[in-house]
Amino acid sequence: MVEEILKGILLGAFYGAQAALYGYLKSEELPISWSVIFTKKFWEKFSPEKALKTILLGMVFGAFTQGMQFLPPEMLADPGTMIFINFMNTAIIMGVDQLMKLIVRRTPLVKAWNWLKEKAGILPMQ
Repeated sequence: MVEEILKGILLGAFYGAQAALYGYLKSEELPISWSVIFTKKFWEKFSPEKALKTILLGMVFGAFTQGMQFLPPEMLADPGTMIFINFMNTAIIMGVDQLMKLIVRRTPLVKAWNWLKEKAGILPMQ
């Protein structure tokens, strides 16, 4: 059971990384291609903090789906099903990420979020 949850966390991190990359490429109006990450234009405005937030969201999502056994291991054995699951999970993470942004920015939670960001900025990074 623990191994399955760890696999879910790793897969969720992968889905979150994809969602972060797609969201960044969309916002910067860059072509959707893996080769774009090797360009200077990509790295000029790329924010690791924003990408990490989406990756963490993916990790939580992956742990949840594996922990609740929404994705049994048998489903992950078929390559066609795995590709479908990859696209679906990435799309779900992108949607949840956008929903979280909407909720945090348009409700009183924005004050709590700004306070949290301010406190996190004070912590020494090593």
